[in-house]
Amino acid sequence: MNDHAISGLANPTRPNDAVHKFYVDSLFENLQAAVDAQITQYQLEMEDLQTRVVRLELLSLKESTEPAEASTEAAETVARE
Repeated sequence: MNDHAISGLANPTRPNDAVHKFYVDSLFENLQAAVDAQITQYQLEMEDLQTRVVRLELLSLKESTEPAEASTEAAETVARE
């Protein structure tokens, strides 16, 4: 539109109304803020789940090694006798 401009547009009231740049920019900023907040929430939930997985892995490892240690100790005791 080179040097031509449309000014004085109000906020749209119907789906086919023209919109001005400020209106679109405002919608985009609000949408971007909502997306950023949701991403942050997902990241926090993911970190919490990662912590739980590590704890479960450690617990599983501990449980899997304890019986082996107990049976090794029992075998050593029997061998001494």
